[in-house]
Amino acid sequence: MRTRILSTEELKQFITDESQASILFGLHEQQKKAWPLLEKGLNSLNQSKEKKIEWFGDTVTVQYNPARMVSVSANIDPNVIRTRSCFLCIENLPPEQTSILVDTEFLALANPLPIFKTHFTFAHIRHKKQDIVGSIEAFLRITSKLDGRFTVFFNGATAGASAPDHFHFQACPKDSLPISLTAKTKQDKISKVGTILSVDIETVSFFGNRYIVLKSPALEDLVSVLERLIYLLDSHHPCGKDMINIIADFDHNGWQIIFIPREKHRPDCFYEEGDRSLLVSPGSVEMGGVIITPRENDFLKITAEDISSIYNEVMLNATAYNTVLDSIFKT
Repeated sequence: MRTRILSTEELKQFITDESQASILFGLHEQQKKAWPLLEKGLNSLNQSKEKKIEWFGDTVTVQYNPARMVSVSANIDPNVIRTRSCFLCIENLPPEQTSILVDTEFLALANPLPIFKTHFTFAHIRHKKQDIVGSIEAFLRITSKLDGRFTVFFNGATAGASAPDHFHFQACPKDSLPISLTAKTKQDKISKVGTILSVDIETVSFFGNRYIVLKSPALEDLVSVLERLIYLLDSHHPCGKDMINIIADFDHNGWQIIFIPREKHRPDCFYEEGDRSLLVSPGSVEMGGVIITPRENDFLKITAEDISSIYNEVMLNATAYNTVLDSIFKT
């Protein structure tokens, strides 16, 4: 199994320096040459279509990408999951797929069905449930090691993860998700809620919905606040920690975390037929402003109102949302 984990020496022809970001890009280059499935996925991405949809000063990218049908329509029923081989376990990787070891416990893997030109999955080296509790520090630490060149995101087990039985998160090029830029630059969309320890807590408006934003230069403080948010979510809503999306960026000012508590896995339109059907299954990418549509008809017909409605339907209801946000300041 160790042969699946490449050393910096083995990647030296593909890297410019020994920074974590350079090594990741080097792995991607090596895999493009060695793994036909990744090459096929990138060719499919190059043929995908995109369009921008604007709504009250916000912009979403809609991507028609038929290769993503497998992920968008993934069946995560526990009975189905139990009977299949885990595709993120190192012993089950395709023969051509290799990785690098990051932060001692995570395999960085090139995603063979990419949404972005460089799209990585960070899979825990051991098979364990898709549960961020206990791994928040590692998630944030890895984000900070990527030289500010990637956005890192996590999907809860029932909030977009197609492998809810194996702990993992993903990375895409920095500023690929519109919500990250909105939370960073659009002051008219941002409302300050308060501060705990060194963590500034804000909300940001995006497509008519409120997202929770945490900003801090202190790792331990962020871990503490995120753990409390998840505990409160578990306490006030039955979906709890399995239904969250987290989007993380890091720069010289520290971390920016977008925390998205969810109400539903998929919107009703996912299950509809005929004209009312839209095959959109929101994870962090979609909630962050990049809507993936594996069917061309959905790509052509989806509107700003559809997107706002999907966000509103799958995000945590206003009563529970406000209770969680208010409770975080109570001792």
